[in-house]
Amino acid sequence: MSDQAPATAPHPPRVRLSLGVTGHRQGHPAYSANLTRIEAVLERVLQLMDAALAETPAPFGEPYAPVRMHTLLAEGADQLCARAALARDWELVAPLPFGRALNLAINALATNADDARALLAGAAPADPATAARAQAIADLQDKAHMFELADADERIARTYLAMHDAPSDPNAANIYDADASQRVALAARIVIEQSDILIAIWDGARTTFVGGTGHTVAAALALGGNVVWIDPTAPEDWRILGAPEALATLHAAPQHADRDGQLKRLVAQAVSPAAPQNKGHAPASAPQGFRSLDATQWRAHSNLIWHAYRRIEALFSGERAAGPWRDLRQIYEDADAIAHGSGARVLEALTTMPGADAKLPERTAPMVLARFAWADGISSHLSDLYRSGMSVNFALSAFAIICGVAYLPLVASAWKWPFALFEFALLAAIVAITWQGQKRRWHGRWFETRRVAEYLRHAPILLALGAARALAIGPRVLKRRGPNIMRATRCAKLVSLTRW
Repeated sequence: MSDQAPATAPHPPRVRLSLGVTGHRQGHPAYSANLTRIEAVLERVLQLMDAALAETPAPFGEPYAPVRMHTLLAEGADQLCARAALARDWELVAPLPFGRALNLAINALATNADDARALLAGAAPADPATAARAQAIADLQDKAHMFELADADERIARTYLAMHDAPSDPNAANIYDADASQRVALAARIVIEQSDILIAIWDGARTTFVGGTGHTVAAALALGGNVVWIDPTAPEDWRILGAPEALATLHAAPQHADRDGQLKRLVAQAVSPAAPQNKGHAPASAPQGFRSLDATQWRAHSNLIWHAYRRIEALFSGERAAGPWRDLRQIYEDADAIAHGSGARVLEALTTMPGADAKLPERTAPMVLARFAWADGISSHLSDLYRSGMSVNFALSAFAIICGVAYLPLVASAWKWPFALFEFALLAAIVAITWQGQKRRWHGRWFETRRVAEYLRHAPILLALGAARALAIGPRVLKRRGPNIMRATRCAKLVSLTRW
């Protein structure tokens, strides 16, 4: 491919809204007493989200992908939200704290050791209520895309059965509770990281029980997420929590002013981040956000003209084994070729890993590796532009000073003007390079595209582990953390589109 040969960017992804769920079980007094009201409020919240998606134009010109609901499928709020998602033809994703069989056995809430063993063996329990709970979970598991955290199942199954075998032994129950709670907290963390907004059906009482609803809400807020809080004792007073400080005022008088509008804005910000405010001297037309990836022409390799920084690095790095005058040209791997090139070993590892999902490598090649190659090549080119431009400017500034005084030992003052003219030309070149860099946002686009490329570089292994991207951070937190993080996170939103 020649330096100017056109290349086609990977097809833009379809954007989707991702929701997470945490909440009380069916046995919670306030939840069971107000279930009808909770269902009505949940329906209202989901309708507002649907309306926000309908009112927000989708990026890239593609229609939105179906909303994705993440839930642990436990009895109560998890299953309530799961059924609501399926009724809307949304995707249901279940990060299970345990393997499928152990998860079903634990969440069916067996009341005796025989039923516990039957559930673990895949048989029907004798107790009808336990069997009904198990069937409800099994039905949802069949309809969900599951991510099973089954690596500790053997140990936890032993403590689970030990608890049922010795129902009067508090130590056995405590050991099991500690082990299981850690696994639930881990699965809840995946829900948080995979979700743009967390729906919490919670009484607001405690945040200290590891793996519990309050603990999950506190973790989501600490990570910068937004939580739609539905109090089962007063579900109509639902509100949006956006910071850990909100936990201190949970039971203050609710404020309903523009609550619906606030939720719609959160949804719109999640699926279509607003363009960053223009800063400094960069013109409004300078590529920003998503446009940072498509505003640069693809090049097959780096250009000798922009190797100034690399050459200086080679000359003064002190690497004796590598010659300072070696060829510094970089070859940028094409998006269409990476699956059979440097990404082949990654795909092989995903295919052969224990418990591998056969669909994961198939989706990783076009959705992750191709986009990584595109972002990496563009970012490397922008890096050369910015860093070499700065290096040339530093060199020209030194030459300008030297030229400005070079006439003193050489010619009379009457012949000063050629030296001054040359100095002026060097200063003009510095201004021109600086103006061009600001106009085209070399530095900002380099950081934005590099951030995307580095997310995508590690995305294959993160996808396999259930952590596909950084947490979706709300606009209020982003504003507090500064414009550079805002721009980078908007570009990093591309990575969120590759989740599972």
